[in-house]
Amino acid sequence: YFSGVQSDGSGMCGTTRWKAAKAASKTMPNLDETGIVIGGCRHVIGQKAVNMFRGEIFGYPHYLHQEVFASRGVHWLWEDVICQYWEWARSKSSVFPHSQAMTMKPALSVMHAKAHSWHCQILWGGRWQDGAGGGAGEDMEQLFSYMSRWGVTTKHMIPAAREDHITEAILFWNARKIERLPFSLYSRLTKTRELLLAVEKDLCDLQPNFDVILNEEVLLSFKENLKSIAQSEMSTQSPGSLLSDAAQYFMYKNQALIADSLRGYVSTTTEPLSIILACDDLYQQAVQFSKKSGDQHTAMQQLEARLSSLPLDATEEGKKATINHVLLKLQAEIEVICLMLKRRHEAIQKSTTSSKQRSNLRKSITADKAKLHRAIQKYCNVQELLSHNEQLPMNEEDITNGEFPWSTLTGRHSTATKMQLLAADKYNLKCRLKEEEVLLLQEMKSYVLFYRKWIASLEEDIWAMQSKINGSTVTEAGMSSSNVTEAGMS
Repeated sequence: YFSGVQSDGSGMCGTTRWKAAKAASKTMPNLDETGIVIGGCRHVIGQKAVNMFRGEIFGYPHYLHQEVFASRGVHWLWEDVICQYWEWARSKSSVFPHSQAMTMKPALSVMHAKAHSWHCQILWGGRWQDGAGGGAGEDMEQLFSYMSRWGVTTKHMIPAAREDHITEAILFWNARKIERLPFSLYSRLTKTRELLLAVEKDLCDLQPNFDVILNEEVLLSFKENLKSIAQSEMSTQSPGSLLSDAAQYFMYKNQALIADSLRGYVSTTTEPLSIILACDDLYQQAVQFSKKSGDQHTAMQQLEARLSSLPLDATEEGKKATINHVLLKLQAEIEVICLMLKRRHEAIQKSTTSSKQRSNLRKSITADKAKLHRAIQKYCNVQELLSHNEQLPMNEEDITNGEFPWSTLTGRHSTATKMQLLAADKYNLKCRLKEEEVLLLQEMKSYVLFYRKWIASLEEDIWAMQSKINGSTVTEAGMSSSNVTEAGMS
């Protein structure tokens, strides 16, 4: 469970690093249980929980995925880092050849998806997958919030008492959820129908923005077009994709040159002298970087053997690939900052109820604008390594308004694509809500049938018990009469 393949080994998706997206962890090595992983259903009823001993790693959800949910015929697996986890789980399928785990369908929870890359939201998001229903995949967060309060007390308990305490807490939660399930199902059905009407109205309001009628066929074509763009970005332009061999060779070669040049500085300077000269931080960084020189030379030799079949300009090719890789990461960073700025401006107008909230949002906007300025400056500096014809004009005001100069290079930034995305999102939500309505009606029917059968079974048990009680009473009465007769005769 503690090995396997990850997409890039860093837990990155877009510009976000996910702590839970790893196969092994070196954190908290001297502790025993470091937490629990709970798997549950869409009704927030805990089904199974396992202790964590090595922090958040893929092994624990994989056990629940394979041994609990797949064996019970569950169709969907929702998780907040499913894009990273699923590739790792697929790499473990050869270890468990008889497992049914990979027959389940993966889905990225709706709220966590907002922090993932654009293409990840489309390719893995539950909203974009047929049959996923209208749930957000975030329901279990309610149970996680409830269970978090027990950490303060259970961490002082012995293991047996801790497990009993946590088990009782989860069973209490489950009992309360089951008791309220009829009201929950009815409430969800009512809200689903209301939201479905609102989404259908939103789709009608979008019609003036398109030259074609937004019927089923057109909306499906939008969806497929966006999926193809996302697939293309994931395979060729993703900021989190691995560097090519040529790019790695370029990086190792130049890092080795820098490390070799820093050796002279480290050899002629001492730590006390660097402290006196107020450059001790620089000295420590130089020491750390120069220590990597041997590893970088070894990696270079391995790559040289692999690149022997490439043309002589492999270094130049690696330089260009590295520049493009860094530019893509900066593009993603700039897009995220602009999105945050837009949302904060909207929050000031719609969500704030006090001057204090508006003041805090304005401070955040000022900080975001400073980040954006630095990111744009970095982008311009990196662009200088390209030829003049390949450089893009950077206007900070236009970028802040969402007009990105690389929109002509990647089709997803064009106005037409943005409108298609908006329509496709509404269409997907409409489809999922229709599925949710059918699913809720089936669940309500199953709930009623289950309790009808249970009531019938209980009535049979009561009748059988009453028969036994009545039979024993008759027998006892007969035995008493016999005893009285025998006493009279004697």
